[in-house]
Amino acid sequence: MRTDQYGGVKAGAYEATGFFRLEEEDGRHFFVTPEGNPYFMLGMNTVTPWFWNYLNNGFENVYGGDSLLWGKVALERVKKWGFNCLTYKTSELLIRQMEAGKVPIMPYAPVLKFIENNALERDDFPDPWTYSFMDHMDSVAYNLEALQHSPWLVGYFITNEMDCEVKIGWRNRWLRTLLQLNEAPSANVFRGILRSQYNNIFEFNEKYNTGYSYWGAVEPWVVGKAFRDGMEEAEKDMQLFNAALARQFYKLAHESISRYDPNHLILGSRFATDAEKHVLIGTKNFTDVVSLNRYFQIGTFDYLFEGLNKMHRHTGLPVLHSEFSWLIEGRDGAYPPAPKQAARGEAYAEWLNHALEIKELIGTCWYGYVDGGWVTEPGGEVMNFGLVDIHDKPYTPAVVKIQKANREAVRRFAMLFRRVKSTETPHVM
Repeated sequence: MRTDQYGGVKAGAYEATGFFRLEEEDGRHFFVTPEGNPYFMLGMNTVTPWFWNYLNNGFENVYGGDSLLWGKVALERVKKWGFNCLTYKTSELLIRQMEAGKVPIMPYAPVLKFIENNALERDDFPDPWTYSFMDHMDSVAYNLEALQHSPWLVGYFITNEMDCEVKIGWRNRWLRTLLQLNEAPSANVFRGILRSQYNNIFEFNEKYNTGYSYWGAVEPWVVGKAFRDGMEEAEKDMQLFNAALARQFYKLAHESISRYDPNHLILGSRFATDAEKHVLIGTKNFTDVVSLNRYFQIGTFDYLFEGLNKMHRHTGLPVLHSEFSWLIEGRDGAYPPAPKQAARGEAYAEWLNHALEIKELIGTCWYGYVDGGWVTEPGGEVMNFGLVDIHDKPYTPAVVKIQKANREAVRRFAMLFRRVKSTETPHVM
């Protein structure tokens, strides 16, 4: 199957703008490469020699710490295996080396560091309605000016796994942080939301069993406590504040990115859980794509389909399945298991077969290139996320099947556009 240099299939003629963009045709969403060809993202996460709490045995012992040598081998493998985009946790050094022409280049989609949301263990998220946070967003986006003309950059994820579900274990630490602030812009925003939901302060007091004399005295933490105690009205109020928080962050991200790089796509925030309806509706005008990280059991797709469908239903936007994989049984019980390496490749092939039937889906991203994770004891095995172990040895039984699946996926994707082209009525002058 013929592809252009970016991995787009030469099976349809669309406008070539010099940058990746999006198209929709007969209900199907898809990327278009800078050359004007349809492109289904087959992403690879964690293409980096320094991944997540383990000794870099392969990088040091095999490559002697030479990042250029390592990068050339890693890129050669990823391309050979049929992946066409470097995504989450790709080495920033590798990206700079690609753009400088020091190693072969391929499309990439980095995650910006506007907030390190899922990495924070403390409740110390910033108030996004402050000028200091707006300045911070601008300072991060300023660095994008140097990339604005790159044809290889697909777009930006604005953060990783933003907590946007109120209910799930009270996991939303950003929201929880803001509820502790009584003298802050965010508190006034929340008071404004409450004021819009109740006829007057007396109705609010009756619902919450409080005695505030005016709206400006309302303490946000009171609503949070009532929510934790199971109050139905408090949950609704929390959801509205949560949506306002997400909307403000997306709005600032959109404004900041567009100021310094108007040419590239915004790919969402790689939601880890189900973003609520209000969140999705509130953020859809500030992103080009909605992205979801979701793992699922081998051969069982309902949980994944539910999440993808919800994202598209409430936004109308194309959806990117931005993270998934299967680990070998016994490596870590929190992730879907596979009995052997070949089964990981077989599961990947089965999922791609289904993925191409989903018209709103524009790509799917495997996690990831190299193993990594927590080591329970010296010499213990790390988590088997990767297709390469920590000694730089590929898991051949998995890789062979994944390579074949990617090749077949590109072929099937191209056929979608050949059918459209072949049924067009010739234009008669």
